[in-house]
Amino acid sequence: MPKDALAPPARHPRRQQLPEEVAGYVRELILSGEVRPGEFLRMEPIAEAVGVSNTPVREGLLLLRSEGYVKLVPRRGFMVASFTAQDIRDIFWVQAQLAGELAARAAKRITPEQIARL
Repeated sequence: MPKDALAPPARHPRRQQLPEEVAGYVRELILSGEVRPGEFLRMEPIAEAVGVSNTPVREGLLLLRSEGYVKLVPRRGFMVASFTAQDIRDIFWVQAQLAGELAARAAKRITPEQIARL
């Protein structure tokens, strides 16, 4: 028996895990305002848009539920959660902290040539 016959199949570049792909798609819909707080999310159009079955859509929506983006309403489905003014302030605070850290790191690494180009 050839040695290669027992080797695992070669890994092909894969799509991101399907539930995470769905979660990213729906998260973008929510953050862009394309779907509003209080709106119900229908699984079939999401599945069609992402090109997956309903199972990864449900799993993706459950991920978003754990992140606070959607609520599961019994016998109704998933609904976009409301954001409070404090949620918005928290998001901007985190973005400001991250931007400051990234700017500090970039400032330490920038070359004179890059500064001249800027």
